[in-house]
Amino acid sequence: MSFLFIFHLGGERMYVIDLEGNEYPLQSTTTNNYELNGNQSMSFRILPSKVNKQFIHDITEMWQVVDHDDITHKIIYLKKQGQGSTLSLEVKAIPKIFDDLDSQRIYERYDRHMTANYCFNLIFDGSGYNFVLNDTFEGQQWEGFGEGDTRLTLFKNALNRYKAEFKVVGNTVYIENLIGRDTQFMYRYRLNASNIVQENDASAYYTYAKGYGDYGDGEGGEDWQNAKLIREYTSPIAEIIGIREAPPIKNGNITTVETMDQQLKILVDESLKISVSADIHDLRKQGYALAQPEVGDRVFLIDERIGLDTEVRVIDIELVRDWKGNVIDLKLTLGSPNLVKRHQSNLQTAVSNITNLLEGKIKLPFSVLDNAV
Repeated sequence: MSFLFIFHLGGERMYVIDLEGNEYPLQSTTTNNYELNGNQSMSFRILPSKVNKQFIHDITEMWQVVDHDDITHKIIYLKKQGQGSTLSLEVKAIPKIFDDLDSQRIYERYDRHMTANYCFNLIFDGSGYNFVLNDTFEGQQWEGFGEGDTRLTLFKNALNRYKAEFKVVGNTVYIENLIGRDTQFMYRYRLNASNIVQENDASAYYTYAKGYGDYGDGEGGEDWQNAKLIREYTSPIAEIIGIREAPPIKNGNITTVETMDQQLKILVDESLKISVSADIHDLRKQGYALAQPEVGDRVFLIDERIGLDTEVRVIDIELVRDWKGNVIDLKLTLGSPNLVKRHQSNLQTAVSNITNLLEGKIKLPFSVLDNAV
């Protein structure tokens, strides 16, 4: 999931809101993490300053905090510890929309073909949020949609099934094929980038996969050997390096040839993991006052020494600001050279982490100093 929050220098002052709705000014250095189609969070430490003493002994989980961009977060983690004779706190908060969607469930079960509009209507209807589809998406067959899952879990699953990414503006979720911009930002060795590394991991490289679907009633424990749908996929690369067999897909809920073929192709074609990392240097202080990348942007990374000249995506931003809202550090993560491929949703829900499904992209950090507008 990608929240595309626009951040800026010297934003609004922060404040916290207690459970009765009372507001208190907050003085703290904050770190905001923005992940493409994934988790967003805000972490900070509260010290016993004159301003913070108004609430420091009362603050608890479920309080809200409004950051410099006027984004409301819900506090989900809080650690109190003594510092000399005083109290300090470590706090982590997530955007309120995450908490709201993860606290609401859809109990009815749906077994039907759904357009993207129908599916996202089910997810957002009555949630307090609305959505806009900015692109067209192919309809999908769903089995067991709902059944008590949270809206956030269903939203994550829908993003992956419809191959969508999203951004949030206010209470509206904009759903698109690909967020971010096609930029001309160029990072080159010895100009504004260093420590450029490209890694190819073929430890789990496959050229062939077999899938079994359409068996049982979806309740688990069924015999996959009774599958009514059996499909195979062989990569063209097999003619060069031979057959390398992947673990078979066994999913009784997959009932169509199209869905199974798609899953087999993804499993095989994305088994070679390629990643790129670099340290990026901001040059605005040297007179290069160009706009900086946002989450989802496509940028270029060049290093003639290793024959690297490719387009990558900005898939993670870590933004550190002082209590006045001034940016003091900015770190970015680049996706692998799968160019403009969509990014699987990696929302933090009760479902386990799906990092190994992130379309062949591995996140590796590099540093930037100032802020993007």
